[in-house]
Amino acid sequence: MSKELAIMILRSSFMYNSNKANFETVDSAGKALTTLGFIITGADATATAFRVDRWGKLLYLVPETFMCARSAFAAMGAKEDARRADEFAKTAHKILVGEDSTYDGSLRA
Repeated sequence: MSKELAIMILRSSFMYNSNKANFETVDSAGKALTTLGFIITGADATATAFRVDRWGKLLYLVPETFMCARSAFAAMGAKEDARRADEFAKTAHKILVGEDSTYDGSLRA
């Protein structure tokens, strides 16, 4: 898959998140990450816990994609999934940037 197409898919989760479409945000984030080779569990409306079973290719939008999922999970009352999504965002940030002291957990809107 081309980098441009992957970025376009990742941005769809941002659009859903900005419209407060929580289920669509989580679903889109899961699909976007899957296109990058991630194996994700629980990025749907089931009660399955959200987790990364295998990491895929990291692009600069991946941490924000996890943050969108975090926001959507929090809005749905899935606190544990929101916490995990935040941990994944922080991990992705650390891999991309090389440190995590600049991770603030906020989305660029």
